[in-house]
Amino acid sequence: MPDSGQRSVISPPLVQSRLDGHPFGDPLIHIPSCESTNDVLWVEIKRGAGTGTVVTADCQTMGRGRSGSRWISPTGKDLLLSVAVPWEESQLSGYLSIWAAVSVAEMLMRDADVAVLLKWPNDVIANGKKIGGVMAETRAGYSLAVVGIGLNVSSQASDRPPELRDRAISLCEIHDRAWDRNILLAGILNSLGDWWQRLNRDGWPVLYRRWMDLCSTVGCAVQLTHGAEILAGIVEGIDLEGCLVLREMEGKQRRFRPPEITGLVPLEELPENGMSLLHERKKNDAGGTESSR
Repeated sequence: MPDSGQRSVISPPLVQSRLDGHPFGDPLIHIPSCESTNDVLWVEIKRGAGTGTVVTADCQTMGRGRSGSRWISPTGKDLLLSVAVPWEESQLSGYLSIWAAVSVAEMLMRDADVAVLLKWPNDVIANGKKIGGVMAETRAGYSLAVVGIGLNVSSQASDRPPELRDRAISLCEIHDRAWDRNILLAGILNSLGDWWQRLNRDGWPVLYRRWMDLCSTVGCAVQLTHGAEILAGIVEGIDLEGCLVLREMEGKQRRFRPPEITGLVPLEELPENGMSLLHERKKNDAGGTESSR
């Protein structure tokens, strides 16, 4: 990707000059600082903003992640954006996170030469660490949803709290070079537009298959927290509604929507008795994984 390495400020006209004619990024609103780009975009939607409106910021003080966690980013070093997307209240919001995560992953592989995987439901992983994340929000009475995206670009380990230094990574830490945030932002928006067009043309299964190709969670042993329950099992798949399909140690299959899970921790392996039960279940239930997708 060509990069002058000289632009540290987001320039909406420059970003828009690199877009491929899709609706995402028109208009593009950039602000120096805010509590949350998602919150700013909801205000704009109340004022009449439509599909494709994008809000970016150099700094957000109350950025949100899943389960009440915060997205922490130093001023002017990373990408923080929110996108307005058409939505119907009868639909599940799970596929919006999948759409955004696949789009970011495709941009990183294509434009930044970074190998990535996706961790259900909303993390983008490089070198085993989180490089990006997405956060989809819907509200009753609105025909638009808001999808927030964060991408670590130039931040360093010293910019992060100690508890995150071994869990996060940035583009600069993978490829030691200057990165133009305008070019990266245009790349993300173009990838969002491309996958949105494919989704509308070919349907959800096309996006779903690409998600499954990239998803590192499928096939893994995990410990899952669901309310007061703590469960262990094998992730057998992500179904067509974006739900995680878990095969518990005793062999029971269960589905969980992203908001229902407050913790998902990979396990090196399940307890020996649990693994043997799962293996026995799989022998007696051939094709179970495919039928759940």
